[in-house]
Amino acid sequence: MHRLIMHFILSYSIERCQGTVFFDST
Repeated sequence: MHRLIMHFILSYSIERCQGTVFFDST
């Protein structure tokens, strides 16, 4: 259960970071 939460947070964090980077780059 703990691992699932960590994975979800990591995924969400990375997605948000990548999205921001992509938007900034474009």
